[in-house]
Amino acid sequence: GETTSAMTALSSGPGARMVPMDVPIADRPDVERAASSVYGTIVASSVLAAGAYHLSIAQLCLAVVVTVVVYWLAEIYAQVLASRALAAPRHLRDEVREHAIHHWRMVTASFIPLAALLAAAALGADGPDAVMAALVLTTLMLAGLGWVAAGRAGMRAWHRLAAAAASSLGGHGVVGGKCALH
Repeated sequence: GETTSAMTALSSGPGARMVPMDVPIADRPDVERAASSVYGTIVASSVLAAGAYHLSIAQLCLAVVVTVVVYWLAEIYAQVLASRALAAPRHLRDEVREHAIHHWRMVTASFIPLAALLAAAALGADGPDAVMAALVLTTLMLAGLGWVAAGRAGMRAWHRLAAAAASSLGGHGVVGGKCALH
């Protein structure tokens, strides 16, 4: 159904599956992968919004990829350091590899707004308009995820619509905060 396909689209790897909501988060790797996707989408959107009037399309693409990769590397570093400090250390290479693969969705999620940016530019949009197209797409993606999450929580009709709106606004509140810094 709608929930399964949306969550499967956000989880990664073969055999991705739905996990009951009452399972502790530590035992739900699909939740972390989906969160990495949301995070990557928001970071990409932030970079696009911040650079819309200052960078060319090529520069925007490079800035998004470099920024998301830096955040991904920081996430790997933080996860490895925390796990080594709080749990029995495993072989470092295996641990880095596991976290790198687990959070790779942060990087690949940025490809969707970039594809929208490039498609809009290919259709003749200037930089700011192409960025707007990418931001509209990410807004719809976040709203869609909010809709699915509200459905999983048992919400109906207006409550579900409100949750979808809150999801998209919350994500773009972060984008607005990033733009305010520039």
